[in-house]
Amino acid sequence: MNDPTCLCKTEMSPGKKRFAAVFSNLVQPPILDIPVLLLINMAADGGAGYAVSASVSLLFATVLPIAVVLYFSKKTGNDDGDIVRREDRIFPLAVAGLIYLAGSVVLIAADAPDVTVAMMVSCLVCTAAVIPITMHWKISLHAMGIMCAAVALTWTFGPVGLLSLSVYPVAMWCRYVLGKHTPMQMAGGTVLGAVLTSAVFFLVA
Repeated sequence: MNDPTCLCKTEMSPGKKRFAAVFSNLVQPPILDIPVLLLINMAADGGAGYAVSASVSLLFATVLPIAVVLYFSKKTGNDDGDIVRREDRIFPLAVAGLIYLAGSVVLIAADAPDVTVAMMVSCLVCTAAVIPITMHWKISLHAMGIMCAAVALTWTFGPVGLLSLSVYPVAMWCRYVLGKHTPMQMAGGTVLGAVLTSAVFFLVA
């Protein structure tokens, strides 16, 4: 990793490559959001309202975005559940942004917990921010998603939420060795995700 602006060109064993691909898929933002949303909804509303807020947030933040990713991954010729080319990411991101917007409106109308609304709005704000960036530079959505999750969990549970960052170094290693991102692109996603999500939670939650 001598040049932070260059992709990795190191050859890997099939086993390491398989592990990197599987782990990378498991920490995609919509998939990573599943346990995060279940936990923050449970902490905020463990009563009758939990089922509603959890179901709505999971639908709009995970199920529908995952469907978008899988559809456009296949459409752009990728079989690994990823949308590799930067320019192929613009339209799927716009679709995801509309989904997050709809989810935010529904959660507010349903009087969902503030942390749940903040999580959905964070997804919306982060997606809106990366669209113009992605037109010119392939910023890491994985890095952004992990930071979004870490901020949400830390806001809800305190310092113990920082344990979620344990997946960060492994995820970034996976993205790098798979040749998906440069270190600078991962750093950009990290900073943007942390700053934007922190700002949203401060204002909304």
